[in-house]
Parts: sequence; structure tokens; C-alpha cells
Amino acid sequence: MTPAMRALPIGVPKIMVSTMASGNVSQYVGTSDIVMMPSIVDVAGLNKISKMIFSNSVLAIVDMVNLRGNLKADTSEAKPLIAASMFGVTTPCVDRAKDYLEQRGYEVLVFHATGTGGKTMDALIDAGFFAGVLDLTTTEWADEVVGGVLAAGEARCEAAVDKKIPQVVSVSENAKIAEKQSFNGMDLDDDKYNDDISNLTLLTREEHLKLHAAAFKAITK
Repeated sequence: MTPAMRALPIGVPKIMVSTMASGNVSQYVGTSDIVMMPSIVDVAGLNKISKMIFSNSVLAIVDMVNLRGNLKADTSEAKPLIAASMFGVTTPCVDRAKDYLEQRGYEVLVFHATGTGGKTMDALIDAGFFAGVLDLTTTEWADEVVGGVLAAGEARCEAAVDKKIPQVVSVSENAKIAEKQSFNGMDLDDDKYNDDISNLTLLTREEHLKLHAAAFKAITK
């Protein structure tokens, strides 16, 4: 069911009642705006609990559709959209670039480079939402290269190339480090990922080369 929902445009109301809603739902939601509602009990017939949950989900989706006309119309000037990636160490740079672009008539949408963030940004680029991309945070490539949990896939950075829109890509300091949370639950070899491993995981020289080669290949395809 959710693959069909994911095929719908962003903004079309979508609700999925599922026993999986309280766990990792990334495989169901993907880069869409599906609302996941926990079913509490198994979806196996009707009972006192499931009737309440199903009723709430029906009321929610009906109101999403019917009450849309009651919202105040957005009369603000439509501005060209710029996509920007951000993650920890790149925040000051992205904030300054955002201010600069907004002063010149652009609206900047910032995506947290957590794997899902990069995938979502690329999906919206591919859907034609953006006039340009400020991809200053390619740390998801570090996860892709060394097996971190915040990878965004091998097609990361390719969307802007495919859509032929301007993009600025950085693979410098932000790509050299992968924050420790990117390797949550993984066994790390302290000799390989050295220095202050409690905060940062430094990549080896060979991994740097792999990372830069992969990113370069994506943006020059």
C-alpha cells in the first residue's frame, strides 16, 4: 500500500495505520509525507481498540481533504527555491549562505544530511521544486563509503545533474568526518577510526579517496 502512497505528489494527504508505525518506518515512508499512525493492536478484525484507531484515522484524512479550503490562502510572493544540505559543522556556513540568498529574493529549504534528509532533498530536486542546490554537506557519502547508517545511496548528488539546475557541492571538511551517531550500534576499530572517537569518526586516507571519487562521479555523470 505505501508504495502507491509514495507515488503521490507531496502535499496529497496520506495516512497509513500500521503495527509498524512505532518502529523504523523509513522503508514505508521513504521520502514522502505519509503520516504513520500506530494501530496499537494487530490489524486483524475489529475490536474496541481498533475501532477507535480506525475512526481517528478516517476523521484525520477526511478533515485533511475537506478543511483545506478553510485555510487562509498563501498570498506571499512566490520565490525561487534553493535546496541546501546542513549537518553540524556546516551550520554556520549554511546559515550565512541562506541569509545571503534570501536577501536576493530566494527561499532556502534546508535538509539535515542524515541519510533520509539527503534522499528527500534529491527526490524534491527530481520533482522539479528547486531552481538551484547548495550541497555543502556531503557527509552522507562518508556513510556510504564506510557503511554508516546515515547513507543516502549511490545516487546522492545526481538529481541536480539530471535536472540540469545549478549546484554548488562541497566535499571538504564536512565530508572528512562522520559524526559518531552515524555509526550508532556498530563496532568500531579504535585503531582504524582514531582520535576523539567519542565525538568524531575520522576517515582514513583511502576512505577519503573513495569518498571524493564517488562524489565526483555523481556530480560529473
